[in-house]
Amino acid sequence: MLTRSAPTLPSIDRVLYRGLFAALALSGLFAPDVAVAVQDQPCAAYQAFSLAPNASNSPESWLAVLVECQNDAAYLAALGDLLNQHGRYQEASEHLERALMLNAELKGAQLSYAIALAGVGDSQAAQALLDALLADPSLPPHLRGALLRQRAVLNTPVLQTRWTLNARWGGDSNLLSAPNLADLTLTLPGQTLVLPLDGSYLARAGQYYRTDAQFELRRLEPNGARWDLTASLRNRHSPVEGLAGATQADLLVERSRPPAGPSNGVGVATWGNYISVAGSALTARSGTRFASLTVAGGAALAWHQGWAAACRTRVGGEAQARHYDNNRVLSGRYIGLAGSLSCEPSQGAQWLVGLKAGRDIAQSTERPGGHQDQLSLRGLDLYRFPHLVASGTHPLPG
Repeated sequence: MLTRSAPTLPSIDRVLYRGLFAALALSGLFAPDVAVAVQDQPCAAYQAFSLAPNASNSPESWLAVLVECQNDAAYLAALGDLLNQHGRYQEASEHLERALMLNAELKGAQLSYAIALAGVGDSQAAQALLDALLADPSLPPHLRGALLRQRAVLNTPVLQTRWTLNARWGGDSNLLSAPNLADLTLTLPGQTLVLPLDGSYLARAGQYYRTDAQFELRRLEPNGARWDLTASLRNRHSPVEGLAGATQADLLVERSRPPAGPSNGVGVATWGNYISVAGSALTARSGTRFASLTVAGGAALAWHQGWAAACRTRVGGEAQARHYDNNRVLSGRYIGLAGSLSCEPSQGAQWLVGLKAGRDIAQSTERPGGHQDQLSLRGLDLYRFPHLVASGTHPLPG
């Protein structure tokens, strides 16, 4: 737990200290009153652990002595570097931040912290931190070379791609989602009339095959902006019932500027923004032909205090045009607001809560139900049900 006390660092160290953290680094060098942690206290458990002949390189083994060694700057710096090597950048940034609060002169920890910031997507803060470190004349030559290489990496756009191909075989007791009715009973004045229905109203069971192909592309810009593209193609086929087949194609393009990373407790949250365009087309063997175009945009927030420090929020609006080529009476437009809160703590369940509210506007006055108000709430527990993660909104990990 950090506490506020009178500053004990000399002026130069205070300047370096402020340059270590993401949001403060973006604002330049600050002066006197700063929040400092308790003093650096070497931990015997860490020394015994690190000097062991067969010391483990597993982050879990190192985390086992965290409670005892949370005030040992050298331990926290080594732990942060190890977490970086395992791609656990968010956890690494938290431990490296504390290490530098305990000992602001750990040059290696400063470089590891910049790598962690870049790993969580805060390239702009990482760039500012590297520039501040390179401006320090006392920086050792071997670290200066490493910093220059890291800065060159940050100044180069990064492309990440992923292909996914899934195949599924199964059985369905009602391939066409039919009402499973053989007749329809009408009650008329003085009599009851039973009308036989066509066989297509009966449920038909059988096997089906489904294949899904998806391509994901992410481009990380040096200025912190991010481009995400997701293209997918899905096909369903049944050898028993030809009308049960369908093909669907989806395309999503989003540009976002993620919020800045942790700001050492200064400020409740930082802001970012996003805008996206998505298109979808469905052709069913039963005759349904559907297409939609969606535009969405808004603000993204990263919280920096309390339990919400592991959470991200999106708030914005969206507009959608829906077109049914085979039945244009059902076509319409949708305009509404959407918000989501997703939390990914380092331990425990990861979860997502989303809320949408809007109005579905009928294109034709003959559409059954006319205009409709819609309100929906959804929740996902990604720890217990990892298969429920939607790849369309967050194409790539990290």
